[in-house]
Amino acid sequence: MQTKKDRRRRQRQHGRRTEHTFLRLPHYVIKSAQWDALSGNAVKFLLALASSYDGSNNGDLSFTRNQAKARGWRSGGTRDRAAEEAVEAGFAVVTRHGGRHRCNLYAITWEAIDDVGKDIMYAPEHKASRLWEQRAPLPHNGANVALPEGKR
Repeated sequence: MQTKKDRRRRQRQHGRRTEHTFLRLPHYVIKSAQWDALSGNAVKFLLALASSYDGSNNGDLSFTRNQAKARGWRSGGTRDRAAEEAVEAGFAVVTRHGGRHRCNLYAITWEAIDDVGKDIMYAPEHKASRLWEQRAPLPHNGANVALPEGKR
């Protein structure tokens, strides 16, 4: 198995730098009914979480209240509700519960969980769990739902 030091050496020798990264978000995820049912804050939470995935750290992803506030979120409670919705919908799982100066760690379910070497609750996977496909879409939060006739 290639270590981080070996990867850095290979990048340096072959001119392969990783200044520009990308977010792998497959179409089958964003075209699902479950994705459509998510609130905007839950989608923003998932994008922030997935943007810290580097190909070998799924299960060690975090997006804390302080990071959310630094990115312009109004409160930590908004982040907490968005995280809860993303987990409930099956797009993310909590791999370590935080508390006492430790943040929650998450994994995105459209990628396999990696062996991150920490005290996480899930074993490494060879293929993604795609948990959201096994769950019914959450009801819309009311913003996109049309009111019945006579209730306008």
